[in-house]
Amino acid sequence: MTETTSGNLDMPTCQEVALRLSDHLDRALPLRRSLGVQAHLALCPNCRRYAAQLRETLGLARAAGQAAPADEAGEAAALAMFDRLAKKGA
Repeated sequence: MTETTSGNLDMPTCQEVALRLSDHLDRALPLRRSLGVQAHLALCPNCRRYAAQLRETLGLARAAGQAAPADEAGEAAALAMFDRLAKKGA
């Protein structure tokens, strides 16, 4: 998400949302970034699907008593999912 000269924020890209989604779901993002992620999710069906899959995966991991994946693994999974969704839309 980038700041414009007027001080308004641009909508985050799918890749930015994928990288921040876990923190968003954990309520670990600053309010302004979290609102950007929410706005993007409202408009992007691919990212909504990814968010639903991530929620389910994290819920299953927590139910099994496992910690969430390491940040690097989570980022790699997010980027792989983004690439697959981008190719589907192309």
